[in-house]
Amino acid sequence: MQTADPQFKSNKKLIRDLMTSKFLNQVSAPRTYEKATALIALWNLKASKAYGRPFSAGSDLYSATLDMICGVAFGMEDAKSALRHETAHVQAINPIFPRVEGGPVYFSPAPAIPELEALFNIPEMVSIAQGSPFPSFSQFLALLKPRHARAHWNRKTLIMRQIDRSIQRLILAGPEGCESALDQLLWREMNAAKEAERLPDYYSPEIRDEILGYLLAGHDTTAATLSWWVKYMSSYQSVQTRLRDALQQAHFNAYQASRLPTMEEICATSIPYLDAVIEETLRYASVATLIVRTSTCDTQILGYQIPKGTDVLLPLTGPSMTEPALPIREMSRSLESQESKDRIPYWGDDISQFKPERWLKMVERADGSKEEIFDQHAGPTLAFSAGPRQCFGKRLAYMKLRTVVTLLIWNFEFQPLDQSLNGSDIVERLVNLPKDCYVKLAKI
Repeated sequence: MQTADPQFKSNKKLIRDLMTSKFLNQVSAPRTYEKATALIALWNLKASKAYGRPFSAGSDLYSATLDMICGVAFGMEDAKSALRHETAHVQAINPIFPRVEGGPVYFSPAPAIPELEALFNIPEMVSIAQGSPFPSFSQFLALLKPRHARAHWNRKTLIMRQIDRSIQRLILAGPEGCESALDQLLWREMNAAKEAERLPDYYSPEIRDEILGYLLAGHDTTAATLSWWVKYMSSYQSVQTRLRDALQQAHFNAYQASRLPTMEEICATSIPYLDAVIEETLRYASVATLIVRTSTCDTQILGYQIPKGTDVLLPLTGPSMTEPALPIREMSRSLESQESKDRIPYWGDDISQFKPERWLKMVERADGSKEEIFDQHAGPTLAFSAGPRQCFGKRLAYMKLRTVVTLLIWNFEFQPLDQSLNGSDIVERLVNLPKDCYVKLAKI
């Protein structure tokens, strides 16, 4: 869908309330904090049963981020929580200990909940479409498989049930009863129908697609980013130590009282090194491989003619991003490119290293003293794309990452892992996942 398409603008209007400060603070933040503390409880349980040995963390991070986005999207019932289900399962079982010294402890997965299995299936179905020259036909063939077909129908049933629940809340309490993203979408549809003097269509494909897109965007990329982040904390102990020191200093009242920082404290406190670690994780991990944009007119890029309608691929790895930039002749640049090329500096020779400090700089205060601040324009990055089609959920993603990173570092020391458990190989799906994602935890 083109940016200029009226339907695109209509869809954006439908969901625009979801990134307002009011919605983020009143709905998104409390649900995120609640599920982050549930993850801490699960990992405390697993760490105690593992007796200091490593265990796999990837599925727990996926469950946590799914719970977070389902809580925000639907106000999902706690009985359907993936973390609650997993915690009850771990309490009831004994893990399998390794035969090899230093090997990971294995916790068998909890039996699948149909609704959650259906949501976990969304990224896989999108990957099937992306990897085929005939996306619709490929998805049609995939739905012939019982696993995908079952997930498809369970997903439709879940959406219908959640819409019914949202409608009942809105009828009883009006806009003050909005407890989720779906509530906000349906309230906007209700008002739009009144203005147009028509019946509201609460079950429209637009509402269904927007809420499914919200679920996908708010889950898969955040889970993948956190999966890489826990690996980096194990690998870069000095970064972990400095981050914990920065958090304890910034939340000194919580540290003195031996309690967790509250959600309000996390949202209100600026911690440059925390922002730097998150931004460097996004840059270094390159969770997405590339961005695709279609030229809307005949144009020229670095001397090459690009006809209208051409798909332009923007890699998020390689030169300028994770490797030194390639030299470009000035005569190949357009006048606009020449004027703006120094607006954001190039990364230095250490571009291939994980180095959060690259996002920090010293500035002078009014009284002449020096202050270290986070510089979001320290170098090129496209983690959330840019322009009118940049990631709609950017503010939500940063809020979730800051919350989870703060609470995990506050509670656990991520101890070094054997290289066999902490390699850099990736699994390519809708996003780039680490092949290995283990944690070896010590309670702080």
